[in-house]
Amino acid sequence: MASVLIVEDEDQVRVLAKSYLREQGHQTVSAATAEEVLAVFEVVERIDVLFTDINLRGDVRGRETGYDSASRISPCSTPPASRSPTACGR
Repeated sequence: MASVLIVEDEDQVRVLAKSYLREQGHQTVSAATAEEVLAVFEVVERIDVLFTDINLRGDVRGRETGYDSASRISPCSTPPASRSPTACGR
């Protein structure tokens, strides 16, 4: 199964995503901020999928986190997540 990095600033959403993905047999690592993502990449050897909230709070948004992380994820698969219908350009 895949190793999934979950980047979500809302605790309940992050916990739910982590729980669901683990039930499906995936390994998960989670981060609440872009800064935590950078720390994860310092200690985790392999990430297959980046599941990120594209409306992260803070200086660096989820979309930028995905772009910055793409070179570190192989193969790169980054499904964006957001409750906002306008977040994906709709």
